Amino acid sequence: RKFGGTGLGLAITRRLARMMGGDAGAESTLGQGSTFWFTVRLQRGHPAGLHTGPVLSLDTAAITLTREHAGARILLAEDNPINREVARELLERVDLLVETAENGREALEKIRASRYDLVLMDVQMPEMDGLVATGAIRAQAQYAGLPILAMTANAFDEDRRACLAAGMDDFVAKPVVPKDLYITLLRWLSKAPARPAPARLPIPAVQTTAGPSLSPPVAAPLSTDLGAKLQAIAGLDVMWGLDMFGGDATEFVRFLHKFARYHAGDMQAASGHMAQGDMQRAEELTHGLRGVAATLGAHQVADLAAELETAARAAAPLATCQEIMRRCDAELTRLVAAIDTLPIPP
Repeated sequence: RKFGGTGLGLAITRRLARMMGGDAGAESTLGQGSTFWFTVRLQRGHPAGLHTGPVLSLDTAAITLTREHAGARILLAEDNPINREVARELLERVDLLVETAENGREALEKIRASRYDLVLMDVQMPEMDGLVATGAIRAQAQYAGLPILAMTANAFDEDRRACLAAGMDDFVAKPVVPKDLYITLLRWLSKAPARPAPARLPIPAVQTTAGPSLSPPVAAPLSTDLGAKLQAIAGLDVMWGLDMFGGDATEFVRFLHKFARYHAGDMQAASGHMAQGDMQRAEELTHGLRGVAATLGAHQVADLAAELETAARAAAPLATCQEIMRRCDAELTRLVAAIDTLPIPP
């Protein structure tokens, strides 16, 4: 590597270790080498057979969700347009009825005007974030039983405690993994009174013996040319992206072009905000880039954006942030250039 790290990884490791009753550190001697160490306290493990919940495959979770909860009304609050469209597609794939909101204030207005079976609430949103919106919902007794699931990329215990303290019931990690989303939805929709599925929705039968796959129908396989072009894009997890779109390569490529169009200039914009001292706006832009890149399988961009977001949140020196930003912008520019070589779907 031409440039070394900033040391944030070590700081995060020590923080995690101390949260687990231990510590972390490093000893280094020039010309001899380095030793990195950590200690943690762990509880005794339990046999896998004691797992309390059902272990479902993606196929089984999707079909069960469709069979038992088709027609359930979901409110999806998400400010990023690409993440919002991807999540909506995942929900509609299992015949859930989806309405969307772009921030917490809009989500509140829709909840007051309509009835929903469950709310998926992004935590970081403009105007009103998910925590404030959830607190306002829980302040009204008629919404006490409404399941509200946090959608968050932040996995630290204090972030989760903040979600629970605001009144959220559970978490859906971002980037969204379809199987995990469906299993979490099953858990919370099953707590509500059973609702008959609308007659217009075909409900597939679960296979109980050997037979065809339970997977929903997917688009035709990748053409040799398109598949080769996708696989040639460094830093892009093609299988992850196809999974997000049910195997539909055309949709995947369409969203990659949207990503290139909406986010190509994010680092230049964030740099401008940072130079003006507006760290909050720079962090918001970086957070949005991180989320959508992870959703589409652009893991290198997502990792660099996460590193920059962590540095900005920790008030790291401006020079440190600018160096991470430079590396992120270089990787983003390379990715966008590669996406531009893909055919634009009709």
